[in-house]
Amino acid sequence: MADSTMSRPVAGPSRRSPLRLVAGQFRCANRQFWRTPVTAFFTVALPLIFLLLIGLATGNATIDGIPFAQFSTPGLLAFAVAMATFTTPAITIALARDRGVLKRLRGTPLPAWAYLAGRMASAIVTAMLSAAVMLLVAVVAFDVQVFARTAPAALLTLLVGVVAFGALAFALVALIDSTTVMETVANGAVILLAFVSDVFVMSDAMPAWLRTVGDIFPLKHFAAGLGEAFDPFATGAALSWRHLAVMGLWAVGASVVAVLRFSWAPRRRATPVRAADADAPAPAAVRSLRVVRTTRRDTATLLWGQIRYATRTLWRDPGSVFFAVAFPILLLALVPTVFGTGQMPWADMRFPQWYAPAMAVYGIAVHAFVNMPETVARARDTGVLKRLRGTALPARLYLAGRLGSVLLVAGFIVTTTMATGVLLYGIDLPLSRVPVAVLTLVVGTVSLAALGLMVTAIAPDAGAVPAVTLAILLPLSFVSDIFMLGELPAAMAALGWAFPLKHFVHAMVTVFDAAAGAGGSSPVHLAVMVAWGAVGAVVATLSFRWEPRRDSGRRRAAERGPRPPRGGVRPGHWSRGGRAFAPASVDGSGPGHSHPRRRNTTNSASARMPWRMTAARTPLASPKPG
Repeated sequence: MADSTMSRPVAGPSRRSPLRLVAGQFRCANRQFWRTPVTAFFTVALPLIFLLLIGLATGNATIDGIPFAQFSTPGLLAFAVAMATFTTPAITIALARDRGVLKRLRGTPLPAWAYLAGRMASAIVTAMLSAAVMLLVAVVAFDVQVFARTAPAALLTLLVGVVAFGALAFALVALIDSTTVMETVANGAVILLAFVSDVFVMSDAMPAWLRTVGDIFPLKHFAAGLGEAFDPFATGAALSWRHLAVMGLWAVGASVVAVLRFSWAPRRRATPVRAADADAPAPAAVRSLRVVRTTRRDTATLLWGQIRYATRTLWRDPGSVFFAVAFPILLLALVPTVFGTGQMPWADMRFPQWYAPAMAVYGIAVHAFVNMPETVARARDTGVLKRLRGTALPARLYLAGRLGSVLLVAGFIVTTTMATGVLLYGIDLPLSRVPVAVLTLVVGTVSLAALGLMVTAIAPDAGAVPAVTLAILLPLSFVSDIFMLGELPAAMAALGWAFPLKHFVHAMVTVFDAAAGAGGSSPVHLAVMVAWGAVGAVVATLSFRWEPRRDSGRRRAAERGPRPPRGGVRPGHWSRGGRAFAPASVDGSGPGHSHPRRRNTTNSASARMPWRMTAARTPLASPKPG
């Protein structure tokens, strides 16, 4: 018996097929994608929101009897696919590299190509899902037509576009070392190129140099190739080899860069400690430690310290600086160039005179309603707020410091944006209305910050905060005279007036409008913003938590005490893990040694685990198990 046992071969780990390896990585990447709300929002929800808002804003507008959505949908499909196959893989792979995941994977039996193939397979499936949902909505809601004769051309264009933007994602990971910089570049590049690539604005209305910029990059060719497949006036297969060739060249060039430059380990290295420094004696100040009586700091010093810390945190985050400070300035420089700088038909002012304050309000909203609440939520989830409650810093000063930093950054955004408007378009700045501008700025910024803290208090974790705030801010920007100007449908206009963002925009525009009366003040707009800020402050005060939700649940469970065993424990019986067991016999064959769902054997794991007697039994009346 022993010989047969010893001669039995030891089964080693089975070698999985390449398809199973890729499928496992695909499942992991897909699960990670849907568990990250911000990534899912930018990839799937944001293009769909753009499609709905543009379709609702244009209404029944037609071009030669064809609905406007027939010509705008292909560009938005290209935008959605680019976000899924370029932005998302670039950020996730860069993050895995910075955390050392890629370096550790190189020491496992998993082939490198299987990991990358699984990631790209997840991105491609997400892109196709997003495109299918958008196409279904466009067909059902806006009467977009899909032609069978051009379907092969559309599928081929989608395939080439997926390959091109996937290769560009790997090339970007190979060229950029930092994840924070990667998030800014990957998101900002696609969004900015969308303005010159027939996605948000048709190229016929652009200057020649902007059309040339769009022709260089692949997004415009992707949108144009899909546009020809959806063009009802096109004849034949509607296959544009020129657009496919440009995307193919970008794919080849990006693949070469990725192969030559891709790194599996983080390129940043910690500065080594020299032996001389390690063996050097401690300074005299350290050798002669003395107890120094610390002075109690006053409230103003503590508040200023929190303002400086919060402001420094913003400037060290490239993504926050780009979308709150740089992005409004870039839009101010780009959009009036496309639409012109003449008189607006619905207002007695030039277009840049309106657009500069509107862009300043958008930057303030991004920082006060999106960036600052996310920072506070992350501090809560990492336990920073919980530890601060045990320090001498009052809680009100922590929040006041964040609010003071938001006001400081808001003033900087208004100053830089209006200065850009003066330099580029010569807009008017009535200096006599500076006090009114400061009042409007403070009321609007505090209102948005209070609403952002309300979202922080309600959201379950930090990952949900930016997804919720962006899902609110971006649609409201379309109906608040920021991204879409002119006559909107009555329902969309009424929706904008119900929220504080549109009132903030109009109040700031009124301040900088020299022709406006009452010194540029807007009591109605200020009253609406104050009301919304009060609602946000009350809800945030009542619901705000200073510790992570998981810690709150543990604390409440500890206060309740241990739960009694289910069904109780009779005298003479044993309990383990909240379950009651009958006493075992002397030979160990009784039921006391077996889990209710396991075999009744003394070799089971439950028989080898330590037991405890319940207080309900009589110590000398019940035998010990085993």
